Amino acid sequence: MSTDYPFVSILLATYNRKSWLEECLESLFNQDYPKERYEIIVINDGSNDGTEKVLRAYEKKAPCTFIWHTQRNQGKTVALNTGLNNTTKGEIVLFTDDDCVADKNWIKNLLSAFKDEKVGGVGGKILAYKPKNHVEKYGVFFDQEGSVSLATGNAAYRSHVVKSVGGFDTQLIGLEDIDFGVRVRGKGYKLKYTPEAIIYHRNYCSLDRLIKRKRSEGRQLYNLSTKYEHYFNARKLIIKISFEAVKKVILLGNISKIINNRNRKGIFLREIFEAVVLISTLLGLIEGMLRRKTYDYKGDKIHDKFNFEFD
Repeated sequence: MSTDYPFVSILLATYNRKSWLEECLESLFNQDYPKERYEIIVINDGSNDGTEKVLRAYEKKAPCTFIWHTQRNQGKTVALNTGLNNTTKGEIVLFTDDDCVADKNWIKNLLSAFKDEKVGGVGGKILAYKPKNHVEKYGVFFDQEGSVSLATGNAAYRSHVVKSVGGFDTQLIGLEDIDFGVRVRGKGYKLKYTPEAIIYHRNYCSLDRLIKRKRSEGRQLYNLSTKYEHYFNARKLIIKISFEAVKKVILLGNISKIINNRNRKGIFLREIFEAVVLISTLLGLIEGMLRRKTYDYKGDKIHDKFNFEFD
């Protein structure tokens, strides 16, 4: 990178989350990083809840370059691509979401992992933000270590790498961040995990919402699998997820016999929710396969056999 403080672009899409967006922007304004060395770009994806009023107010108080744009509602991938088209001079593009709050050292800690020129992207740790119940505390656990993709709630990519893969795939119905990471790896770049770069994420507030979301992600996973026909396929994913779910159930049976303190109770609850996530995702994946006319990928298929494992 050109200096100790390379210029970076922070990109996020938002839709009808004005109160959450305010907290997100406050955390980005308060970064321990030179204000003249970063810009924030917000794409408002057709919100009708007063988001534009919030953006106008924050434009006036922003300590750094602040750019925002409103488009008609077209979905997150289109919004992210619009944002990429509006980045001006960032050497590194950082991604987060409107339901996230960034640690004050988030930028610095993400950038510290780019010393190796072969690293094309970096992801950090995502923790629950002010959980109010067990679902919010244990329901979604993001650990990006060893992953071939990076969640756009906490990710950074070199700008020339972003351009080389052509942005986000608008033909997908979801999981655009997984697809993006696979394509970056396919170009020969490494993805790196740095747990010091922390984002706090608002998790799902009820078990019902968590299950619905994970079933939806299962259908999206089937859609993604039909894009990469020779890399991974739905049947192998079903076997893999089923195996992991069975392991969780067996583990739960063993843990339940030795629960006698608060720490073990926390482990037990996390394992329960991870089992729920696996089973819900599995059901959605099977549903996608059964309804393949609806969920088959409609764009150009990728036939490459990548030499890295899908995780």
